[in-house]
Amino acid sequence: MTVIERLSSSLNHRDTSANIVLALGIIRTRDSNAVRELVEHLTDKNKRLASDCIKTLYEIGEREPKLIADYVDEFAALLTSKTQRLVWGGMCALDCCASVKPEDVHAHLKAILKAADGESVIARDHAVTILTKLSTGKHAQECVPLMLDIIRTAPINQWPTYAEKAASVAPSAEREALAALIFRRLPSITAHKTKSMRMQKLLKLLNHDYADDADSQDWIRSVWKTKAISEPDTKSPKINPENPHHPRNRGSLRTFVPDFIS
Repeated sequence: MTVIERLSSSLNHRDTSANIVLALGIIRTRDSNAVRELVEHLTDKNKRLASDCIKTLYEIGEREPKLIADYVDEFAALLTSKTQRLVWGGMCALDCCASVKPEDVHAHLKAILKAADGESVIARDHAVTILTKLSTGKHAQECVPLMLDIIRTAPINQWPTYAEKAASVAPSAEREALAALIFRRLPSITAHKTKSMRMQKLLKLLNHDYADDADSQDWIRSVWKTKAISEPDTKSPKINPENPHHPRNRGSLRTFVPDFIS
């Protein structure tokens, strides 16, 4: 059987388990010709087949990124696809390549950010991971501010994780900005105890223990005087606290100010 004949869609399987089996076989034999064949079918008119190809490729990349790292340009081309499965599949593959060929991935940063601003949460998640990997190299000054931009508007379920990733690579010049951003968004997760505790701990690691330290409270007061931040009023029964961007939440914002700020 050819590589294409072993894909889930070719076997008329409803799940993608055959793609994973194929990926493991390619890794075991280090079959670069099979990888090339899969890449060649990323633009196939049969979108299910193309989706199986990118699925197999990023499954390979998650385990052996060097096997797919020569095809960064082909993966980046998927980011403009009208098929969301191909968009976030391409982002997954780029994420795999970022640790092996960061400069090649960095060359497509504009397309990565545009895809991250789209509908796919998976694409956004991998975009943040890509920025994190690029920041460990020589691109921290460029990429960490981009991560902060994503954190400012990311949904409640995602932004705490993004903040933790940003903190792991943020240079000293950006740590204060990150701490300010985390504090500004804290009201959005007051109903989520675990997320709130994680962010309070992260603030302490960033040297801004806002709850107990008087100097930090002075710093926070200056932040709030500079820019008031509004968050969804999660106490209202009409508001969905999980999704502050839901249409029902619009026009229902309140300004959150900590008790110690007069």
